[in-house]
Amino acid sequence: MNTKSDKSLLQSATLATLQTMTRDELRTLAKRIGIKRGRNRNDTINNLILAQSSSVMHAKVRVEFCPKPENPDDFRIPVFGKKFSNGKPAKVFRTIV
Repeated sequence: MNTKSDKSLLQSATLATLQTMTRDELRTLAKRIGIKRGRNRNDTINNLILAQSSSVMHAKVRVEFCPKPENPDDFRIPVFGKKFSNGKPAKVFRTIV
């Protein structure tokens, strides 16, 4: 995967996460990072996305692939994993053996 698609994946995951947050959570996040809140929820999300792209806010996404266990209560052992983060190339932290 190249750097451009890594960045796109990170931004998509960040947007999806921000959209699941409540207005109070977004307000608190913006305040803690020192970013101006928007007039509404969408403006605050846009400000946070801009902060991420300008490296004011750091985001990490970790993706793991696991086989589905026969018993849902069993622990899932990751087979492959990759971590995406601002300003760094994607890093494989678990490989297929």
